Amino acid sequence: MYLPYFDAASRFLEKSGIPSEIHNGRQLAEHELKDLSSCLGLEIPGDLAVYLQELGDGFSMQWELAGSGDLVSFGLSPLVDIQDEGLWIQQQMRETLTTHAEDAEIVREAKRRMHWIPIMGIGEGGQEFCLDTSDGSVRFHQSYWKDHRNDWLFGLAPSLRDLVTNWSRYCFSDPITNDGAHINMTILAERIQGEFDWASKHFHPAYLRDAGTH
Repeated sequence: MYLPYFDAASRFLEKSGIPSEIHNGRQLAEHELKDLSSCLGLEIPGDLAVYLQELGDGFSMQWELAGSGDLVSFGLSPLVDIQDEGLWIQQQMRETLTTHAEDAEIVREAKRRMHWIPIMGIGEGGQEFCLDTSDGSVRFHQSYWKDHRNDWLFGLAPSLRDLVTNWSRYCFSDPITNDGAHINMTILAERIQGEFDWASKHFHPAYLRDAGTH
């Protein structure tokens, strides 16, 4: 379900003269997803369960960034980090409910983020891609989220599978543009409002592997 997307992206990068490697993950024991769910008190979305069962814990794809020799990667955080970061976010949200009890908007948003599972760290400052367990969508969290209310509804994709599918259609060897915002999958522009638009028309043709149906 997921591996073909990574294989396609790797072949495209190699064809473009960009070295890439796929690193297999550790096979999960049957109880590990149940343990994660129990620890976080959240239901594990089906897409996340399938990803981890198929690709394993710690699976990633690496490639060279713009001929610099520097490697970047795309893949979910190790399971232990997902759990630890999930507990950390929940702790921060509980503290927010106390310290901002009189701000109804922040209280409502903190309660919403209590249901998020952080699946991928994307740089410094507590920036994470998260799965919203209420609907399976991929969201963006940062430690200073309270200061950026316009970004609260920012969505990356309707599901983890949609994120991987869309990501695999592009070559992220250079910064590319989405309505003027420079992005790659390691440091996503923080100031994009609304849903992230993966339509081919926003991307330079040199980075496009497959126009698909978007």
